[in-house]
Amino acid sequence: MLLKNTRRKLLRYKQIIMESTTLMMKEEEDKDEEDSLLLSPPTTQTQQLLALKGGAKHSRGNVPCSHGEHFSCHLPDIEDVTLKNEWDETETSVDFSPKNWGWIHSIDSMTSVDGPGLRAMIFFQGCQKRCAFCCNPDSLEENVGKKMATEEVFSALETKMTYYRKSGGGITMSGGECMLQYRFVVALAREARARGLTSIIDTAAAGNDMIWDFVLPHIDMVLLCCKSSHPVRYGKITGHPENFGVMLAFLAKLEEYKVPTWLRFVLMSSDDEKFQDIVTDGEEELLGVAALAKMHKRCVKGVEILPYHNFGAFKYKEMNIAYKLEQMKPPSDEVIRRAKRVIEGEGVKVLL
Repeated sequence: MLLKNTRRKLLRYKQIIMESTTLMMKEEEDKDEEDSLLLSPPTTQTQQLLALKGGAKHSRGNVPCSHGEHFSCHLPDIEDVTLKNEWDETETSVDFSPKNWGWIHSIDSMTSVDGPGLRAMIFFQGCQKRCAFCCNPDSLEENVGKKMATEEVFSALETKMTYYRKSGGGITMSGGECMLQYRFVVALAREARARGLTSIIDTAAAGNDMIWDFVLPHIDMVLLCCKSSHPVRYGKITGHPENFGVMLAFLAKLEEYKVPTWLRFVLMSSDDEKFQDIVTDGEEELLGVAALAKMHKRCVKGVEILPYHNFGAFKYKEMNIAYKLEQMKPPSDEVIRRAKRVIEGEGVKVLL
């Protein structure tokens, strides 16, 4: 009976994805030109550089990092932070050779919460998503930041190498979105392996099959921020509903390669009506995340719940960007415990 109930839930979840994706595609077709432009990534470079302030991605805390000069920017919203693609998914002539330099936002040389052992967190510069809860808006702009070579990155970590090796640790590549600079990811991962270190990518999924086939053989673990298990809600959170399919395809590729993976899930809760299309504490959402984990048992080891925080709100003020979640509070302890119970009730391991 338990097996039948589990299968029924998985089938229902697949049905929800199919129905929601169909609805999402219809909504996209019905949008007028103005709305389409709002969702489309800008194609021109901003004339004012963004501040290179320190800080961690939406993970365990705010990490002090290197600083750069702050330029006054009058940007009305996070969607207006422009981007420039390093690659195009439609291109057939993609370069699959390691690239020994890349754009780095900052480096935290010692962390113990972004993978096993003691680790260095390498925050890449550049991201194409515009997530409502992003606490690193200064890491979105591409082709800015600090240009670093592979040897420079490891030189900055040299004094900690013994700690990494003895603890079974290594490097965790985050962002921004590290997979936008996939060739540099491979270069760093190869150097890490040569030094006896493990390599992890902390990503929200970007790229395509060819890129993933190039990268994943060099990666020991993946921390995948899934945003939402519901395609429409995913689109509301990220500003890019079309990337929901990319996230699912990346999960399928991780399953194929059997790369140990933890689903990272930002838990948002609010009674405010204006946040109802993005809150992630509903039972349907939580069951959907659990189902995602169970549908990829060969790779997904569990779900890591990341309670929403507003540690990066100050950066929005400094950059004159409207912070959409300014009035949202972190979830209560009871909401967090309930989310944990729901996911664990589906037989999925939960980290907090």
